[in-house]
Amino acid sequence: MNKSVLKNKHFSIREYLVSSEIYSLKCSISVILAYFIAKIIVPEDLLSATFTAILCVKPTFYSGLMEGNDQLFASLLGAIITTLLLHFVGYNIFVMSFALFIVISICINRNWNNYLVVAIFSVLYVFIIPQQTELNTIIVRILAVLCGFFTASIINFIFSLVRYQSFLHFRTSYSLNIVFNEFSKTVKANKTADIQGLDKLYSSYENVYNKLSVFATEAYFIQKELDIRKSSEIKRKEAYNISRIIENLKMTVRYLQDITFISQRLAPKHEKIPKDWKNKIDEYWIEIEKKYSTIIDRFINKEFSFPVKLISFESEIIYDVTEKIKLADEIQKIIFTETLSIFMDFQQIIITLNNLEFYIIEYLKEDIFEN
Repeated sequence: MNKSVLKNKHFSIREYLVSSEIYSLKCSISVILAYFIAKIIVPEDLLSATFTAILCVKPTFYSGLMEGNDQLFASLLGAIITTLLLHFVGYNIFVMSFALFIVISICINRNWNNYLVVAIFSVLYVFIIPQQTELNTIIVRILAVLCGFFTASIINFIFSLVRYQSFLHFRTSYSLNIVFNEFSKTVKANKTADIQGLDKLYSSYENVYNKLSVFATEAYFIQKELDIRKSSEIKRKEAYNISRIIENLKMTVRYLQDITFISQRLAPKHEKIPKDWKNKIDEYWIEIEKKYSTIIDRFINKEFSFPVKLISFESEIIYDVTEKIKLADEIQKIIFTETLSIFMDFQQIIITLNNLEFYIIEYLKEDIFEN
């Protein structure tokens, strides 16, 4: 096995453990701080304060602010609707059900997915844990949410100041690793025409893409945070390069996912694909695997000085397949068209990997210069 892959697997485990430990530490400190502050300001609702603190603990200060804003808006939405119904209709279980119906309908129709759970909780809170008056219930709930939001923001800010660079580096390492692991499985499944394996990989790629989307959002929030803090151009460029790395990985995942889908359809009839095309597909798998291994080695060893070897794609193969499609019968046409799609996906993967290496080199230059 390639040494770079072994190193990268080790690095991904380390990344996972570090992130888990840091997150647990941030949550614990936030809860303790929120508890003592809420005990002074709003002792009637320690639960909301501590629970909100946990929800608002995020990898970056900026993403914590966004979460706090969502928490506050959702709490107001649920509390105000429920309070108005209780005031004008009366206190009974049907009013609570109607309030839930209204809140859920508003959130779904307005596509406010981030607000739904908290808004529902606020409805139940106002109905089940009422204070002396309806207005007092809203005030207590909002104050408790603000306490949790405030304490989590302090913790997010402190950790973000001292840790954002290592966070970005670990996230990038982990992202490179999870894509490479799925890529290796895809190569094996394609060579053995493993239909079941290809089917699992298609779903697995969707999970990987969703993870990368979360990481991309975090990188974007770090960029926004650095802008707010008026950080140096080097730091902001570093965050931008990480963002571009993740976006190129996302595109790579989509093309690999498409290949697994098409390969799954072609697997039962792969013997009808011309041998020279199959050989060319095998060549591209080898070339791409070498390229990806080089990229991982470059990232882990922080090598930005040695020359870049760009992968090239032979466009003649696309022309050849296209011409054969014109002369093929109906059954062959389907097989050849799907094979053409695989070649075009390879072409796009090669472009994204070349871009990926470029942004990794740019990131490493800034990172080494900064340190």
